Amino acid sequence: MTDEWFYQHQGRVHGPVSVQDLRIAIWLGFALRTDLVRHRVNFGWAAAESFAELRAPLQRDGDEDMTNSTRKTGFTLVELLVVIAIIATLIGLLLPAVQSARESARRIQCKNNLKQLAIGVLGYNEVSRRLPPAIVGVEGSNPAFSEPSTRLRNWVVAILPFIEQADLYTAFTPGLSPADPANRRARATSIPTMLCPTDSYNRQPFMGTQGDESKGFGDDWARGNYGANSSLGYCGEIVSPFGSTPDGWANPMLRGVMGFNKSVSLRDVADGTTKTVMLAELRSGVTPYDARGVWALGNAGSSSLWAHGGFHGDAYGPNCREPLADDVMNCPQLWRGVGGMAQLASMNMGCWDGSTNQTKQAGSRSMHRDGLCSSFMDGSVHWLSDFIEVLPSSSNQLSVWDRLMLSMDGQAGNVVLP
Repeated sequence: MTDEWFYQHQGRVHGPVSVQDLRIAIWLGFALRTDLVRHRVNFGWAAAESFAELRAPLQRDGDEDMTNSTRKTGFTLVELLVVIAIIATLIGLLLPAVQSARESARRIQCKNNLKQLAIGVLGYNEVSRRLPPAIVGVEGSNPAFSEPSTRLRNWVVAILPFIEQADLYTAFTPGLSPADPANRRARATSIPTMLCPTDSYNRQPFMGTQGDESKGFGDDWARGNYGANSSLGYCGEIVSPFGSTPDGWANPMLRGVMGFNKSVSLRDVADGTTKTVMLAELRSGVTPYDARGVWALGNAGSSSLWAHGGFHGDAYGPNCREPLADDVMNCPQLWRGVGGMAQLASMNMGCWDGSTNQTKQAGSRSMHRDGLCSSFMDGSVHWLSDFIEVLPSSSNQLSVWDRLMLSMDGQAGNVVLP
């Protein structure tokens, strides 16, 4: 190596600089400084020779470093597991927020459905001067028993022209039960306004022929999720003043707003339209032969609510968890179909197996968390919490829930609604 080489290369870079060259340069700079300070000699051949001698061992070290660096081109197993754990943690944190946002959107849609239905009911009231009956049947018949030919229509069919479903209304044959084969196509029509997006069971139709006690109702009934507030008494109860008979409907401790062949007008709502429930959510059946949640069927639990208060009955309040709450047809078969009474109760859809061929009691339910949506007689829509006061309730001191359901109990009180 010569002085010429050194002076030609100082301060210049020719091609890529390797790690070992940088090391040499740093060492060389240090050596130069030391030489100049201590010996004050010109850096020439000696420095060049030192450079050549140093390069050989550093070259070997650099080759080894470059080899190791080349080998470490990917993630190690530990690094990969850490990355996966971080991603899983982020997903776990974000997923509940996404689900909560989706449920909020579904609840808004459910409230909007109830708003549209309430407007339809009030539109019917404007024309007829009273609300539509929850169930219209042959006079003198008992709406609790599984006699499909005696059910002529229900409140949903009555308000179809007022919710932009006039064509569907005319599709029903007048004077015939929706269970009649002539009305099969009409009753099979799904109405988006009648479906709560949170209820995952409202996609499967009610198939009456699959049920032990509902064969006469036929198949292909579209589902629904909203029921009329009928009475805190049993549907069709004849032996006592607790149902839809004249005596039962006249009882101010039982009367809702839409009963069997009877209904109220706005002026009959003595407790005030802002304090009386018109419609509330109900759930669709958990099997094809579960008749709960069927918009065109005039049954308790299908499209109306009966004996659903704390004052009378055991299907009280929102989302009642009593294992024998609803008195509906096909109950023994429902137990067998889902794996027993306890399993059906765990789904919050309990029923009483003693209600053979009868459907006379059903409470308000939803698949929302901790409550359900409802519309009031003034057309407003409110959220009713599962933690609302339901019990105790008596004729002298009704619970908050019962006061909201009754239209002329005289105990409206100061109920604060969200």
